[in-house]
Amino acid sequence: MNILLRKISILGAIALLALGVIGMRKLGQQGEPEPASTAEHVKLVQIYVVTVGDQPVNERLTGKVTAARRVMLVAEASGQLQPGSKEIKEGVTFSEGEHLFRIDDAEVRLALVAQRSQFSTLITQLLPDLTLDHPASVARWTAYLAKVNEKEPLPDLLNVDNEKERRFLTSRGVFNLFYSIRSAEAKLSKFGFRAPFGGTISKGNAVPGSHVLAGQQLGELIDASAFEFETTVSAALAARIKVGTPISVFHADDTLTARVVRISDRVDDRTQNVVLFASLAGKGLRDGEYISGSISLPAISDAALLHGRHLVHGSQVFVVSKDSMLSLHPVEMVFRDGDHVVCTGLSEGTRILDNPFPDAHEGMRVVPKR
Repeated sequence: MNILLRKISILGAIALLALGVIGMRKLGQQGEPEPASTAEHVKLVQIYVVTVGDQPVNERLTGKVTAARRVMLVAEASGQLQPGSKEIKEGVTFSEGEHLFRIDDAEVRLALVAQRSQFSTLITQLLPDLTLDHPASVARWTAYLAKVNEKEPLPDLLNVDNEKERRFLTSRGVFNLFYSIRSAEAKLSKFGFRAPFGGTISKGNAVPGSHVLAGQQLGELIDASAFEFETTVSAALAARIKVGTPISVFHADDTLTARVVRISDRVDDRTQNVVLFASLAGKGLRDGEYISGSISLPAISDAALLHGRHLVHGSQVFVVSKDSMLSLHPVEMVFRDGDHVVCTGLSEGTRILDNPFPDAHEGMRVVPKR
């Protein structure tokens, strides 16, 4: 029985081996499978036919109202801040030439009185020597001495043409003392600050009685009667705007007219916009508020009105050629009005992709919808 089972196992193994060899031969006789044909995928797209002509320019603007004149109130001397007729607080108004603030100058003023008295004494002591050496000048210096008042600014020094007399006065220290006093008088003027124009305090942090330091900011004064409208436009549109161009500004229920007074030469590297300023006046305007406006310019010739969706990267469009191939074409956006843009650089009848899709690329074949 064991010998019979062994023979059956051997025959079975031989049979399996033979089947394997036959199978391998059949597989070897078969060629490589032919690759499945891949049909090119062609996308159905909507096209837009460009119309070129004169396009009106009416750009909507948004900007900020800023005071045309403002001055920072900075202490030029150190000392105790004295109370004035008005406080340096936001909303307080001042007239042109009115004292805004004053710093205690008693010590400097008394030192200046002493210097003037010393100057008067010096001239008095020189008169006898002038009588001997320069008798023709005695009358002039006597009259000048009569004008010197210790409590008033020194009068202008006499003009000395005689070189010998000039050297005599220089050796006695007349010129040195005179200009030292003039310097002290200029310093004394820095203890007070007058309003350079009529305006309103927009910022104020000056407390009477407090000690201030030279260079300390005490507030800000703005002219509330003259403002500027600060806004931005595209660089292409800025090239068409000139100083004096009117801008319609909408404030509350009024439409005000502003005129361009300055145009920046710098283009913002992030927005590619240019800042312009227009003079503005009207009731109720406030420094820092945002308002809207519009500017109308002569029509742009040979331009096309496109939708913002037509643009690729903000400066290109996909042109659909006669053989339905896509290619990128550069355009110059002159201005944008909401969703619409006016561009130059396209020809009449040019077919462009109406809705660029994410995988669109140059050389891609498309099928325009009928």
